[in-house]
Amino acid sequence: MTNLGFRFNRIDDRAFQSITLKQLKFTNNHFVFQNDTMYHFNKTEIFRYSPTIEYLDLSGNKFPSIHVLEKMLSSLRSLTHLIIDNCQLITLPENLFFKLPNLSYVSFENNRISSWNGHRVFGNQSSVRSIILTGNALSTINETLFPRNALKHLSILSLGNNPVACTCSNVWFQNWIQTEKIIFENYPELYHCKTPPEKDGEMLKDAIPTHFECSNTDKELFTAVVTSLSLSGIVFVIIFSLIFRLRWHIRYWLFLYRVKKKGFSLISNEETDYKFEAYVIYCDNELEWIRKKLLEKIENESGISLCIRDRDFEVGKVYVENIIEKMTASRRIILVISHDMVKSDWCLFESRIAQEKCLNMESDALISLMVEDVSEENISSSLCAFVNTASLSKFPTKEYDEEQFWLNLTKLLRNQT
Repeated sequence: MTNLGFRFNRIDDRAFQSITLKQLKFTNNHFVFQNDTMYHFNKTEIFRYSPTIEYLDLSGNKFPSIHVLEKMLSSLRSLTHLIIDNCQLITLPENLFFKLPNLSYVSFENNRISSWNGHRVFGNQSSVRSIILTGNALSTINETLFPRNALKHLSILSLGNNPVACTCSNVWFQNWIQTEKIIFENYPELYHCKTPPEKDGEMLKDAIPTHFECSNTDKELFTAVVTSLSLSGIVFVIIFSLIFRLRWHIRYWLFLYRVKKKGFSLISNEETDYKFEAYVIYCDNELEWIRKKLLEKIENESGISLCIRDRDFEVGKVYVENIIEKMTASRRIILVISHDMVKSDWCLFESRIAQEKCLNMESDALISLMVEDVSEENISSSLCAFVNTASLSKFPTKEYDEEQFWLNLTKLLRNQT
């Protein structure tokens, strides 16, 4: 059944029903084996009622999916010869060969096959003796494609007219040819190089690098890769270390860039109508102390307004913009120093911004309240230098000393001596 015409587009389920049919040539019909509005066939039924077919030629048709081919042929247990030439295949069907125990000859000539998984295609052991793959797209041929333990019965292998790469990637293939040259059909006449360009057209047997040449190349490549990775690693470590050491400076510079880009005015002492008397920098773990002690004594009893981020920041506004606006609206900065505060990234960031406000301002623009005994070695150098410019007060450990502490702080915030 050959050359039935381009308009042929339907195969009924029992079209090949026969218990005596042994050979079928369904070739050059340009039939597309898919079930859609243009073409109709049933992949599981097409050969289900043809159990005695031994020779099947489906060349000159088209298989959009390789899985269709697997479903079509799995019931042909008597099949010995399978020919699927010129069908635009890009790989070999998996899970099929081991289902066909009598299959000895397969031909996939003039397709577009470039690779496949040999273990999935041939299984643990295949009965195939002849494989024809002439005129495909094979560039690298290795044991992944042809597992030797699964192809013990192989006696003829045709791989001519493939665009073979005459590089070290095919040294295994060349060694296999030298070991079992007798099974390679039309060797060396049809075995030519396609790449690299300078070897295009040369015969494979003359152009493949030797194992010794590839060993040297591999060593040179390995040395180059190791050297490059080592240098890259050293550069990366240096850059990462610098970024880590300067991380807050970098954030501060980015902050200044954002301020300039968005048109914010730098914080200065020109603002006289302040909304808050002081902006408080603190870590979250000190929030309870802020509410029960600082706000109670300074705001509630003394009537001095403070900016507390957990209360006064505007919801939905960018965090950095909240910091800028609230510091601009505050006359002073209060640093609540604790062990957690000196480790907090956000507190350190706020401190960097606060430095801009305190430049060229009165000496008491910054007030440091040490609520925990933090030694200088636990404070970063930049923060330590900043704190040293401030009026520093330690929160008393004894309750009867607290009253004097709050009195001194209130005077300082009211500019009283």
